[in-house]
Amino acid sequence: MNRIGRYVSKEDVYLFFVAAFCMALVIWFQFIAYDWPEIFKQGQEASDLIVNISLSYIAGWIIYIISIFIPKINELKKKSALLKPILRSIVDDFEFNIYNSLLIPNQEANKPLFEKYKSKPLTIDNTDLTKLIDDVDIHVEQRVLLILNMRKQPVSNKEQITCICLEQKNKHTLKLEKVNHLLTLDALQVINEVENSNFIICASQEYDNFNSYFFSSSCFLRHYDAVVNLDRFIKEKI
Repeated sequence: MNRIGRYVSKEDVYLFFVAAFCMALVIWFQFIAYDWPEIFKQGQEASDLIVNISLSYIAGWIIYIISIFIPKINELKKKSALLKPILRSIVDDFEFNIYNSLLIPNQEANKPLFEKYKSKPLTIDNTDLTKLIDDVDIHVEQRVLLILNMRKQPVSNKEQITCICLEQKNKHTLKLEKVNHLLTLDALQVINEVENSNFIICASQEYDNFNSYFFSSSCFLRHYDAVVNLDRFIKEKI
């Protein structure tokens, strides 16, 4: 039911409740109160009029369901099948970054936090995330990853976080350009909060202009929250 509910608009819900009310009126006047004495003059004519209007609405609602609602649901399902893997890749790639650039380097300095979040990198609360960020480069011998398609390689884990975010943004931008016309305004807003967050904008400017990697804990915390919001949006709306 929840999967269908994500495709149903408020207008569809209102139309359903009106149809249910009309059905209740028909049942009441035709099967329950049909042999009751008239309360006022021409009560029978009034009840017949209410029943006819109700039946007309129900007939129109059934036509709407068949000709508009069901095709709309099928179309939205097709869009979801196309969009979900692309949007899911944004979240999954960020999880990969968090695990490899933040959690693994902290498995000695903050082993309890590593064990707590290693299987669910997008559930880290702000206090623990700040702690992990502060301690991520304590062990300077931690080897960073080789990031392809980036002209400057990171030399610390914080730089690696930024580097991977930028590399992933470039990849996601190409994918999103192909499906932008299918995205709703709500989806575009949630995606924009990730792909054009202050963290990404500042990191892009620093990389393009000075060939170095920007990292701000406060900006990254907001970027992290934006990805969590995108993950929630995918689960509830896509």
